[in-house]
Amino acid sequence: MTDSNQKIFIFLSELLRRPVINSNGEKIANLYDIIIKVPDNYPEVVGYIVQRRRERSLYVVDSSHMSIGEDFELRCSCTEPQSFRNYDMNGRIRANMDLIGQKIVDTRSKKVVKIYDLHLMKAENSLKVAHIDISLAANLRMYLSNVVLKMLSLGGIIKSLYREELVSWRYLNAIPFTNGNSRLQFAFRSDDIVEMHPAEIADIIEELDRYEQEALFKSLDKNKAAETLTELEDSDVQKTLLESVGKEKAADLLEEMPPDEAADILQEIDEKEASDLIEQMENDDARIVKELIKHEEDTAGGLMTTEYVTIPDDLTAEQAIDYLRQNAKEAETIYYVYVIDKNNRLKGTVSLKKLILSDKNTIISDIMARNPVYVLVDDEIDRIAHIVSKYNLLAIPVVDKDRKLKGVITLDDLFEVVIEDGWKRKLGEH
Repeated sequence: MTDSNQKIFIFLSELLRRPVINSNGEKIANLYDIIIKVPDNYPEVVGYIVQRRRERSLYVVDSSHMSIGEDFELRCSCTEPQSFRNYDMNGRIRANMDLIGQKIVDTRSKKVVKIYDLHLMKAENSLKVAHIDISLAANLRMYLSNVVLKMLSLGGIIKSLYREELVSWRYLNAIPFTNGNSRLQFAFRSDDIVEMHPAEIADIIEELDRYEQEALFKSLDKNKAAETLTELEDSDVQKTLLESVGKEKAADLLEEMPPDEAADILQEIDEKEASDLIEQMENDDARIVKELIKHEEDTAGGLMTTEYVTIPDDLTAEQAIDYLRQNAKEAETIYYVYVIDKNNRLKGTVSLKKLILSDKNTIISDIMARNPVYVLVDDEIDRIAHIVSKYNLLAIPVVDKDRKLKGVITLDDLFEVVIEDGWKRKLGEH
């Protein structure tokens, strides 16, 4: 930092324990903490918690009675500060006691960071929080003097020791909980977290401890919570979060998911608990999930989704497209439309591209592929992957021994399992 910057910015760790002097230049107390008003893009310091010499009691000096000198001297103009016990903390938090050491979400980098220090900015005669510091240096500053840190850094013991890592306050969102500290529950907006992709939220959740995971998860709406649950890689975390919301809400979340995702999660938890959750689900959803969990996870039946679109072969292209508009909302993907007979046996497939480009009066039976590639419900992953790769498919139908259509495996679901399986094999070799 330059000299000019040093007159504008100061770290909380440098400000704490500084003497507070009165209008006569006499030391009357030491700074114990500061109080900031939240939420705000750059929250202002509204109060200074001070401790008098040889006293354990804490007092608050309102910011209107505290002037900030050129070198961040603290001058108090009030005759008698207010007892901290009687101070109204509504909408306010203590910087050192409530924030330092807390985990928080950096919405720009989309990761969880820990606050080790606050970077304060002088604005006229007041202070505002500009950044947090998440560096090793910030962590050490709370315990070591800056003189010691500079000596270590200049001595070459740890060259990067004095290097800050600042994150702008406006990119931060609190996790709504934190070690029982209710003040942080309202401290920051959660809009930015809610607007993240479920996979990003899942990554954040997996960095937190159990109580923090539950608190963040419960702050999500039903749709976002369900999507986030499917993105979690740790089945133990999925189980914990489902348990945390109770059986009724857990069943609602499972209903929001694609049936294959719900089945995957239920297969990872206790059989009795899974059965209880299925009983709480709507009849149609419960029936589909029950059917899916009968199959082994590493088979076509365990991989397939039941959210696909079928049509009879006597429709015209125009009728088929109209049918899709009305009935395809629940389909996971529509790479292909599956043509079936009255007994639900697979007769053919039509790609969506071919359907759209065909003359509107063309009959489906004239444009469908009559010998579609498929897999059986008990086929294993290796065979499925081989067929999908060989024929360059985006999705593949799953049938039983009577060629009745049971589901569809999408390329992304298959790819996810193949990659995971490949890593497991690779790790097993070492």
